[in-house]
Amino acid sequence: MKDYFEAYRERIEVFDNVFSHSFREGMYKIARDSSYNIGWSDTSIIEHQDKVFLFSKLPRRWIEKNFIKEIEESECETLKEKIRNSGRLLRGGINCGILSDSYLAHAHAGQNVLIYYVNLDWQDYWNGETTFFTPDLSEIAHTNKYVPGRIVWFDGEIPHTIKPVSFSGPKFRFTFSLFFAKEDLDRRDGNEE
Repeated sequence: MKDYFEAYRERIEVFDNVFSHSFREGMYKIARDSSYNIGWSDTSIIEHQDKVFLFSKLPRRWIEKNFIKEIEESECETLKEKIRNSGRLLRGGINCGILSDSYLAHAHAGQNVLIYYVNLDWQDYWNGETTFFTPDLSEIAHTNKYVPGRIVWFDGEIPHTIKPVSFSGPKFRFTFSLFFAKEDLDRRDGNEE
């Protein structure tokens, strides 16, 4: 079996301590006070359409003027470079996981993804990790712990899922997700067909 952990090493990057505690508290308040919709789904497979989740879509202008601006003002040069060189921002929002959720492996074809773990407190035994799979979904290639304030940048074509929060955990697991179009990168490189 191919060593997918090594293969994914450059396609999954983790950034800790990018934001001040004040900014993190502000993001938590936004997540806590947002109005959520029912309907985000991990899959287009009709047999799994009963698995829908809570999400709050945030306006692109707000994302650019607040979240991305905060990254640009940080000292994390690698992440700043990723944002600057990413494709067009397609969408962003807050996912609100609850104890009864169960998630399916999925991918975001043609996209780069940024996930920010919003909760201010998290214990290891609460679970909630992001798990990445081999392309055929037969093996776990990498698991990323839910660490408050952590940012995970990855190639959306890598199949992934969320481990459900344990019943000893909090009622809500908040993540803020951004999705960038890879085709914009192809156009910049002159690879447009």
